[in-house]
Amino acid sequence: MKKLIILGLPVLAMLGMVSCKDDQDPKIDTTKDVEFKLNVPPYANQMLELSLGGTVSFTVSQPTYGLTVVPTYGLEISLTPDFTPIVTEPVVDNTGEEHVVPGTYKLNLDSQLAGVLVAQMSDIANGINELLGIYDEDAYVEAFGEDGAPLISPLYVKASAYLGSGQAAISTATESNVITLAQVEGYAAFGSNELLLSVPGDANGWNHLPQVLYVGDTEDGSAMKFKGFAVVDGSFKVTDGDWEGSGNWGATEDGLEFDKATGTYTGKLIQNSQTNFSGLDAGLYYFYVELTDMTNGNDNAEVGSMTITPITAITLPGDYNGWDVNSNPLTQDDDFFTWTGSYSVTDAGWKFAMNNSWDINLGGSLDNLEFDGGNLFVGGSSITLDLEQYPWTATVQ
Repeated sequence: MKKLIILGLPVLAMLGMVSCKDDQDPKIDTTKDVEFKLNVPPYANQMLELSLGGTVSFTVSQPTYGLTVVPTYGLEISLTPDFTPIVTEPVVDNTGEEHVVPGTYKLNLDSQLAGVLVAQMSDIANGINELLGIYDEDAYVEAFGEDGAPLISPLYVKASAYLGSGQAAISTATESNVITLAQVEGYAAFGSNELLLSVPGDANGWNHLPQVLYVGDTEDGSAMKFKGFAVVDGSFKVTDGDWEGSGNWGATEDGLEFDKATGTYTGKLIQNSQTNFSGLDAGLYYFYVELTDMTNGNDNAEVGSMTITPITAITLPGDYNGWDVNSNPLTQDDDFFTWTGSYSVTDAGWKFAMNNSWDINLGGSLDNLEFDGGNLFVGGSSITLDLEQYPWTATVQ
C-alpha cells in the first residue's frame, strides 16, 4: 500500500504558544489579509492510487496572523474547482436513507505537526464516493462494475486554519489556495477508516486480502496493535496492502521462534526484507502484530514484531451448554478458513472460542464478528464460520 510521506520539507519553527479562551479573539493584526498557502505536492501530476492503510501528506505555510501561534488545520476535497456539488438531486441508498450530495468533503487529519497535514487514503476514497453520490456497494458496482474504480481527473484540495475556539475560531478562520491533483483512483470505501494488514503467501497466491485488523495502540503508545487470521502453507510476508510504499515486512535470517510453553511462534518484522517467513505447518493461524513504525521506508529496519498462534479448535460455549469452552467443537473445512457444525445454539447467548480457551474469542454480530465482542443472541442448529478475510462472518440456520 502506497505511503506518500513527504520528507525533508521546510517546517515552521513554533516560537511560542498563545492560549485562546472561548469567545475571546487572539491579538491578531486585522489591518492586513492573512496569507495562507497550501503547497503543491511533488506527486500532484502523478497518478495517485488510493488504498486501505495508505496516507497522503500535504504541507502548508503557517497563516500570517501577526503572532506566533499554532493554528488548527483542516483539509477539504472536491470534484469541482469552486467546491460545489456535481450531483444536485438527493440520492437514496440501499437502506432507503436519503442523502444530499455535498460539494466538499472534510478530511480527518491523522496529524498536523509543523505544517505537515497527513490524511488517510481510505478517508479520501470515502470522500470521493460521497461526492459522486455513491453511498453503498450496490451503487458502486452499478457505476463502475465489479472490478472498476472511480478515476478522478482532477481532484481539488484546499486547506483551512483557525485559532482557538468559539468566537476566536470564527473570526480567525481562513482558507488557502486551491491545488489540483491530476489523477486520483479511488476504491469502494464507505464511511470506514479501518486499517488492515494482509498476509500474502503461497497459501493464497500472494494476494493481499484484508485479514489483520488494527485494534488500538499498546498501553504505553509505543506500537499499533493488529489482530486477525490467515492460512499459512509455505512462505509468507506481512504487508499493508500491496508491494509498493513502506508497508512490506519480512523476516530476519532467524525467521520464527517457537515457544513450547505457549505453543506460539514469534518473529520480528523487517522492512523490505528479502527473507520470507516460513516453517509453519499448513493451517489456520491467529496473528497478533505490533507495529512500532508503520511508515518506515528504510530497508532492513526493524518496524515491529508478531506472535502467531495455530488455531486447532473452535468451539461454541454458551448459555445452552453452561459456557463450556471444550464443548460443541466445529469441523474445519479443507480451505482451513471455514468451520461448520450442527448444534442447537439458542438466543440466550453464545460465542466462538478458539483453542478451548477464552484467550481468543469472537462475538458481537454475525456479519461483523469482533474480538471479545458481545454474546451472539441467535438461535439455530447449523453454524458456519468464515475467517477468510475481514470482516469475519458467520451464518446460523
